[in-house]
Amino acid sequence: MGVSRIETAVVMLPVIGGAVFLAYAIISTYQDYETRNKPAWTAGFAGADDMDQAKQAGFTDSASWKTEVERRAAARAAEQASVDAARAQVKAADDARKRESNERFQAAVRGALALRERMKNPESFTLERVTRSADGALCYTYRAANSFNAIIPGQAQLSPLKVKGSESFPMLWSDKCKGFQGDEVENVAYALTYYPRK
Repeated sequence: MGVSRIETAVVMLPVIGGAVFLAYAIISTYQDYETRNKPAWTAGFAGADDMDQAKQAGFTDSASWKTEVERRAAARAAEQASVDAARAQVKAADDARKRESNERFQAAVRGALALRERMKNPESFTLERVTRSADGALCYTYRAANSFNAIIPGQAQLSPLKVKGSESFPMLWSDKCKGFQGDEVENVAYALTYYPRK
């Protein structure tokens, strides 16, 4: 049995009513928006809120307020650019410190590898501590077997030696570093485990 027109109208009535109410609400909202903002638009402002801000800041005409808004925006942009530049400078300095720290660590590892190979029995070499002075000298405290196969403590200093007319810094070995002062270079002994003995 088919649905009668009356039944269809009864079902559609709430839908139509809802659509009419929605359309009325949209029109009413726009009319309120227009009523509120029209005086500001006529005065050359972007809207009522813009005009209120101008009045609070002591501006009565839209041209002066627009100039002030642009000035404030430029000041904020300049301040943000300054902050961004400072952050970039801090990051660059931090990156440089990390690179320098990595280069110092790699130099300490290379020195430890060379020291290990100088031992009578490289297999017996155990690195205990590495310190580095401000001028780049490295002091290694270690244990290794001597000629009699006894494990004894030892120290060795690896110092940068500047060669005239050259930018390179060959390393100068010294047998002692008594009283050596410097910052500890950590994890060098651990790094040596990744390099097989020759």
